[in-house]
Amino acid sequence: MIADRVTHSPAPTEDVVTARLATAGGVLGSLTVSQVAPGRKNRLFLEISGAGASLAFDQEQPEPP
Repeated sequence: MIADRVTHSPAPTEDVVTARLATAGGVLGSLTVSQVAPGRKNRLFLEISGAGASLAFDQEQPEPP
C-alpha cells in the first residue's frame, strides 16, 4: 500500500514540496512544487524528461521560439 511507504519530514514552511515517485513498472520520477521563486508572479512550468527525449511547457513562453 502506498500510504505505508510515504514519509513526512518536518519543514518550517509549506512553500516547497518535493516528491520522489516510482511506478510498479520501475519508472522513476520526481515532482517539485514551489511558491518561493523570486521574480515569478504566477509561473507554470512543466517538464517531462526521458532517456530518449524531453518535453517542456512554460506558461511565460507558451509558443516555441
